[in-house]
Amino acid sequence: MNDRIIVHPPKKEKDGTFTLTVSYYLNEKRKQKRKKQIRSSKEAKRIGEEIKAQLEKDLPILEATNGEKVTFTAFATEYLESRKGRKGWAYNTYRSYLNALNKWPYPNKYIDEVQPWEIEEAILHLLETYAHTTVTTYVTYWVSLFNVALKRKRILINPASTSLIPKQSDTGKRVKALTLSEAAGISNKIANQQLHLAVLIGYTCGLRIGEIADLNVLTDIDFTKGVINVSHQRQLSDGKYQRQRPLKTKNSYRTVPIPPSTLRAIKEYPMRTIDGYLFSMTPQSLSRGFGRAAVQQGYSETTFHCLRHTYVTGLIRSRQFDIQSIASLAGDSVPVILKTYSHYLEEAKSENAEKINLLFC
Repeated sequence: MNDRIIVHPPKKEKDGTFTLTVSYYLNEKRKQKRKKQIRSSKEAKRIGEEIKAQLEKDLPILEATNGEKVTFTAFATEYLESRKGRKGWAYNTYRSYLNALNKWPYPNKYIDEVQPWEIEEAILHLLETYAHTTVTTYVTYWVSLFNVALKRKRILINPASTSLIPKQSDTGKRVKALTLSEAAGISNKIANQQLHLAVLIGYTCGLRIGEIADLNVLTDIDFTKGVINVSHQRQLSDGKYQRQRPLKTKNSYRTVPIPPSTLRAIKEYPMRTIDGYLFSMTPQSLSRGFGRAAVQQGYSETTFHCLRHTYVTGLIRSRQFDIQSIASLAGDSVPVILKTYSHYLEEAKSENAEKINLLFC
């Protein structure tokens, strides 16, 4: 019998459920595992024995690392370096993890001593500076890194969870989308032919900036049918922008119609590379160029990605496409479209209701 592990009697809570606590000693320090919302005392005792059995299995391994105590920052850094360049790990994935790790507020905290309340406190602090979605991304990567530590027996439980993030209140905020006339107005003022065409394709075809930067007239554009076959992108990898990289998701692989005016502009465009690529500018250069052009026209905080929002909201406002068709053209899933463009979809519903009232009045 292992006297380092104590299964305490289940405690009955006011709501009628039971809370179970298991105490144990790890490297001369007393720790606890707690399970809440258990339906009965009998079930709590069974869970306690299961936890005890798992602890008896794990404790010898955990104690063996006594002389190798490591901080979360050091552990995560070592893991990320080991994954860098591995098959299946894009450079952007590595950079995203590293960026999230740089936001970790306890660089000197040992990984097995991190508490959930400390992570919750860190989240609240980040929310004072960053958007809710950005903080959620950071925490998601923290959870993933702690899961690696869990699998490698560095910790017994994962202290991080996205459930620690406060629910975002509905502030009425919507995605930043220019109207078609506003996008056209900015585009028509751009003197650089390359940037002008990229912007035109952005708001009339809805492609992501990496997809636009990697367009090839020899393989991707069917001038007879007037469509773009989107199957690759230009993406940052190992510190360099590389062509023919895989797309973001399986839904991103799609065929998109090209409006006649845009198709004509592509045909007349004289600057394609010798191997057929439309643009020599990188996604970063296109983004910066558009940002400057937008500011000059009085549109601050407008990014190249706003052109994609312009395309999708244009489809929604036309009232000619169902959600599945819009998702297919945008290269996204239906749930993503519903979540991202909820305000515009609600506007469409309201207008439909008004039309029905007029029809049957």
